[in-house]
Amino acid sequence: MNIKTEKLFPDAYGIDKAIDLLNAGELVAIPTETVYGLAALALDANAAAGIFAAKERPAFDPLIVHVPRAWHSCAELIAANIFSPSKMGPNQQLVIDSLIRAFWPGPLTIVAPKSEKIPDVITSGLPTVGVRMPDHPVAQVLLQRLGQPLAAPSANRFGRISPTTADHVIDELDGRIAAVLDGGPCDVGVESTIVAVNQDGSLTVLRPGGVSIDALHQALAFELKTTSATAIAIQTNSNGSTPAQAPGMMESHYAPGKTMFLMPPGTSRHLARRDAATIQQLKDAVEKMSPGALKIGYLVPTGSQALHQKAVESALGIPVTVKSLSPKGDMIEAARNLFASLRSLDDDISLSCIIAEPCPDDTGLAFAINDRLKRAAARVP
Repeated sequence: MNIKTEKLFPDAYGIDKAIDLLNAGELVAIPTETVYGLAALALDANAAAGIFAAKERPAFDPLIVHVPRAWHSCAELIAANIFSPSKMGPNQQLVIDSLIRAFWPGPLTIVAPKSEKIPDVITSGLPTVGVRMPDHPVAQVLLQRLGQPLAAPSANRFGRISPTTADHVIDELDGRIAAVLDGGPCDVGVESTIVAVNQDGSLTVLRPGGVSIDALHQALAFELKTTSATAIAIQTNSNGSTPAQAPGMMESHYAPGKTMFLMPPGTSRHLARRDAATIQQLKDAVEKMSPGALKIGYLVPTGSQALHQKAVESALGIPVTVKSLSPKGDMIEAARNLFASLRSLDDDISLSCIIAEPCPDDTGLAFAINDRLKRAAARVP
């Protein structure tokens, strides 16, 4: 595709134009509360195939289907030809309904047996489909007026940093898609949590995200006691040799173009105390990953950018650009700022590489943030 991507605003004209484009089989990036999604009609195999082409996405990585607010139960999803009733157990449907009541609309994707109406290209040939109901007013107006499900993975080239503004989408996909519907910055900032609901009603977390594991446990306390499940299993990796069960499971994902590597949590605090071992560890890491670096980027989850910058510059003896995801230590703010901060450091041509510190507390939203940082740093330069 060789076109100029149009930026649409969420007024009557913009919504109408987006609907016309989607009905014509075109690709339109849309805002959600998590990240911007690259949307196509989910029941149109040719339109969905265009997503893979525009993103340069491998065929083994399935897409998530987004549904309107009216489809707010397992029965309604079955009636809409999303889930298959013949392949689902009663406990499975019970737990799906509980998840929908607790978390929809919102950043939770539910994986369950798919209807035959869902094209195989959407699910990478798997018998299951991931479905979610976005909690963004623009996305919901679009879905309700369209009256059809949309396939919508993140609106970026495959494996790259996810977009959280319309301008990020333009940077990634200008000329590859018809339009982007500008709904402002995303509120959550990391992708949805993906859970597979097994036939007995137990859950497997395929990707951490905007809904925490603790929240899942609390929401399903009654149902988990009535099924064979005693815990929620966590599976967050895919080696790419077979179709992934869900998006975002590759070892390397969400990656900047620059070399990026992780230091242990709390490294900058040790640097501020002039800990000799930590200073040497950081120097060795920079020299190994980016020999002769003249300036670097440094990403920290919390704390003052100025204080972190002073500590890191003192240790390395070179200029450093620091991004703090949340100076006040708010994990909601940190998640919201993650991809935009990574993109800002990646776009700064003066920086030789990016160093990041994970969150020290690996629970709740911090678990999702750390997951994204690990995958972003796993890319081989």
